[in-house]
Amino acid sequence: MWYKRVEHIERKNLSHEIYNADFAIKPLSVNTSAPYHLEDNSLLQWIVAPFLQEKRGISFEVPLYSLEIYRFIIDLVAPHFNSIEGIHENNELTSIRLSEMKNESRMAFQQVVTQNDILSPVVKDFYLRSELDIRNQVLDCEDIEIIIDNFQAMNNVENRELETLIWEYLNNIMLLNGGNIILAPQNWLFNENLIESPTLEYLSRYAKRLYLTVNKFNMHVRAIEMFIE
Repeated sequence: MWYKRVEHIERKNLSHEIYNADFAIKPLSVNTSAPYHLEDNSLLQWIVAPFLQEKRGISFEVPLYSLEIYRFIIDLVAPHFNSIEGIHENNELTSIRLSEMKNESRMAFQQVVTQNDILSPVVKDFYLRSELDIRNQVLDCEDIEIIIDNFQAMNNVENRELETLIWEYLNNIMLLNGGNIILAPQNWLFNENLIESPTLEYLSRYAKRLYLTVNKFNMHVRAIEMFIE
């Protein structure tokens, strides 16, 4: 068995100190164009993929944990969006929020993806599964722990993602958040087929603990939670 149901997820005790910070959200000005080189960078794919299905109200917020990630977002990602907002804490820019992808960028990215099939298996698995009808249904969730050693022994994923850019991005966010992160996979159902998930195979290489939050009513996977310590 590669998973088990758990009563609760053990987390670090969070500090109860009140953090008083002045928050401000301000528009950012960036270059008006950037290349569409999805094949060169799985992290660019990870950020862009949620916008390729033309759903309304999608945004993507990137914590600025280094100068390198700031330059990456400003130079290669942000120019593809109409709305680029800087989130400031105590007058310091701490993250960038992207929304409203430009139509010409979406169409160009979609064409690249369709013609070349260059998306990372992890990105495709996480974001682009077939649409599920899960609206207006009962919500009754349980937590399921992936038994990592068993999962890896049973997993038989082909075309394994070798690039580490997505992991480095997630790891840096976890270091900011005290060692864990919660992700929302799109259109996942919990069943035995998840043993073949490229995303879970990829995350299991690095995680110390890995959990799924599942709606018992329809087996919809609402979240992946990962710990590195």
